[in-house]
Amino acid sequence: MGLRMKFASAHSLLSVCLVALSANAFAQDQTRLEANQFRFEHQLRVNPFDPAALNNLAVVKAAQGRYGDARDLLERAARLAPLSEEVRANLGRLTAWEASLGGVSKPELAEIAPSRLPPEPPALWQP
Repeated sequence: MGLRMKFASAHSLLSVCLVALSANAFAQDQTRLEANQFRFEHQLRVNPFDPAALNNLAVVKAAQGRYGDARDLLERAARLAPLSEEVRANLGRLTAWEASLGGVSKPELAEIAPSRLPPEPPALWQP
C-alpha cells in the first residue's frame, strides 16, 4: 500500500471518528438540555414566580431553537425582576436577533439566499 493510500485510509478513519464524536457530543448536549429543562420546570412548579428559573428555562429553550418560548419566559422574568441585568441582557440579545430577521420566520430562512441570511441566534448567558 502506497503512502497516498495509507494517508487516505487514515483520513477516512479520522473522518469516521470525528462524525462519531460529533454525534456523541450532540446526544450529550441533548441529554443535558433535557435534564436542565426538567430541573427548571420543576423549580417553576414549586415557585412559578422565580425569575431566575424563568431565565434559566429560557436559556434552555433558546438552545433548543424554541426562541418564541424563550422570549415569553424572559418577558415574564423581566416583569418579575425588572432590575435583573442578566434577564434584561438575555431579553435584549434575543429581541435584537429577532428584529434582525426582519419578520422572516424560521421555516422561510431555507428559501433565503446565503448572502442574505441573518446572523446566528444569540447565545444567552454570554458576558
